Amino acid sequence: CSLSLWHVSKDSELQLLFSIQYEGVLQIMGDHEGPLTTPKVVISPEGTYVAVLDLIGNLETFSVDSQKHSLSATAFSEELYKEMGFSTSPGGKKCISDIADIAWWSDSALVIAKRNSSVTMVDVSLGVRLLKTDLAFSSSVLGRPTCYNGLIFLLECNLDMKDCGQMTYDLHNKEETHGMMWKLLSFSERSVLEMYRILINGQQYGAAFQFAERHAMDKDEIFKSQWLCSNRGMDEINSYLYNVKDANFVLSECLNALAPTEEATRALISYGLHMTDKYRFIDTENSKDSETWSYRMMRLQLLQSRDRLDTFLGINMG
Repeated sequence: CSLSLWHVSKDSELQLLFSIQYEGVLQIMGDHEGPLTTPKVVISPEGTYVAVLDLIGNLETFSVDSQKHSLSATAFSEELYKEMGFSTSPGGKKCISDIADIAWWSDSALVIAKRNSSVTMVDVSLGVRLLKTDLAFSSSVLGRPTCYNGLIFLLECNLDMKDCGQMTYDLHNKEETHGMMWKLLSFSERSVLEMYRILINGQQYGAAFQFAERHAMDKDEIFKSQWLCSNRGMDEINSYLYNVKDANFVLSECLNALAPTEEATRALISYGLHMTDKYRFIDTENSKDSETWSYRMMRLQLLQSRDRLDTFLGINMG
């Protein structure tokens, strides 16, 4: 077999650029046993690489040199071959084997769906795995929009007591398709900050802490979310609010948060007064700094709150 790269001209005519010999299996003899894969040739978004999947699920990747009009085979690391499993072509080239489908995530990142229901991502330029932990989806079919990087669709097939990847079904036969369930999922790229916010908004605080550690991010937003989603008791004051470094946020909560007990209310007021202690009025000082006066106003409000609490308790509790 041969692998050819063609160019579509403005007149919609095909022009052959170059062709190489391809050792993959595209025709099955009668004695073959085992599952089959739909052959597939996919070019990376920027045209830097070509990935080829043959009929028995072997993957080969090639680097495109448009100036020299040539394709050259690329290789993965030995560790990756051992982790994902491989076979050897008649010419002695190693290929990742037992693959159900492939799709490009970016110009060098390739998403691979294995027949064992695992989905992973590899970097073709470096020859290494990008995901530390594989995703698990049964009998996956992959696809990507032509004009977008960082976006793929995954069609998952679930069957009762059957393996969709190794059996053929007549979709018009209700008996054969009984129990067949399809699920379409989309995976899209997110920035580090977007992913961080998604974890926090979903209250996945353990994962958010690990994510923040890995990317050296400020954990203030995690503590703020934990505090705002709590009942604002003493334990929450000690565990969450005391760890927030944003002074304006903390003082705002000390002024406005509704605590469930007198003890927690006093703790909030006392903490706010402690934070604003250096902004006391001093006769010899005549500061016109707006930030200083803002903190002084908050301190006055905290003192008022403390007096109101004492007055309320004095009137209502003797």
